Amino acid sequence: MSTQDPTAFRTRPEHRWPVLIALAVGTGLYAVLPGEASGILRYVVVAAGVLCAVPMVVTNPSRLTRDSRVGRGFALAFTAVLLLANQVALFLLIQQLLQGQGSGSSTLVGAAQVWAINVIGYAVVYWEMDRGGPIARRRDPRAELPAADFQFPQDSDRDAVSEVARRSSDVADWAPGYVDYL
Repeated sequence: MSTQDPTAFRTRPEHRWPVLIALAVGTGLYAVLPGEASGILRYVVVAAGVLCAVPMVVTNPSRLTRDSRVGRGFALAFTAVLLLANQVALFLLIQQLLQGQGSGSSTLVGAAQVWAINVIGYAVVYWEMDRGGPIARRRDPRAELPAADFQFPQDSDRDAVSEVARRSSDVADWAPGYVDYL
């Protein structure tokens, strides 16, 4: 762990809001899935989203400045609920397609919604897990972080031409945010 002051960040702490907005969009997309594809699960997902958002905001209201097992746990728990329910919706959509039920347009729209929810959900999982999470990536010295699971262009730009190398993670001390994982 870092030997420096735990309240000191090497780059500005990340905002909580992009993740909450993305999860709200994912929840909204799930809530408006065709009825045959979501059924009663739509209410479970919406309720879980609302219940999990409260502790996430309370632990880190604006910027992610404090390590909180509670906030991170609720974020991952809600994402797991959303992704599991989304897999059920995918199964029901495939079943609907194979049985020739429903209109083609509603099945196609439902499939696009399932895809978008998967992108949002897995981006949250990767964002929370990569290199120790969003707080560690911005607080701890780069040398003390676990190995990266994802390589962004900024991670390999240090030996490029000078105008590109200026943006590299080594020179600019860049750290990926949620939008980068999305």
